[in-house]
Amino acid sequence: MYHSKLLEKCLRNSTDFLFQVVSKAEFQFLTSPIFRNITIAAWDPCRYNSSLEEWLEAPDFDLFTNFQLYSMDNGSRGNFYIIDPRSIWRLWESLQDYSHTPIRRNPPSSGFLGISLLIPICSYIDVIEYIPSVRLNGRCHYYDTEMNPACSFGEWHPLAAEKLMALDMNSADDFAIFQSGILRIRSSQRTTCK
Repeated sequence: MYHSKLLEKCLRNSTDFLFQVVSKAEFQFLTSPIFRNITIAAWDPCRYNSSLEEWLEAPDFDLFTNFQLYSMDNGSRGNFYIIDPRSIWRLWESLQDYSHTPIRRNPPSSGFLGISLLIPICSYIDVIEYIPSVRLNGRCHYYDTEMNPACSFGEWHPLAAEKLMALDMNSADDFAIFQSGILRIRSSQRTTCK
């Protein structure tokens, strides 16, 4: 996956990351304090094998408007990046190569995308409740109130393939994963990210 040196520098200066939708009004992206003083890596899946030109003409979600408004509001203080959608599909292809069975051609989840962004620059990543622990609550996202157990297994994203690959990369013991909900993925870099 392509990482710009500037994005890598911003990620190295952080230790906690939140992967959130920036195009949905209910998250109040432009006004909520949760989106201040952080690095934002926004993504839009587009269609598989679309060119950048096709994506720019017809994105699935309008993150360009928020990008422009955020940049005007925050100037050089804003660390807002838009991920090349082709890299999202290359990540899906990696999942497909790893999987022993065909997976549906839907983009990886934000969580898995976040893991892939952080692996090259962190010595390890602690991912909370990515592999459901005994505290499984049935919600699709931490901010949801709807209970939907299908989200743990992949209703839209290829979650089953993602979780098997992440579990294969895990270095934590079974107690940490299944009791505490902490998956630890190690890398060869020096920075620690949680």
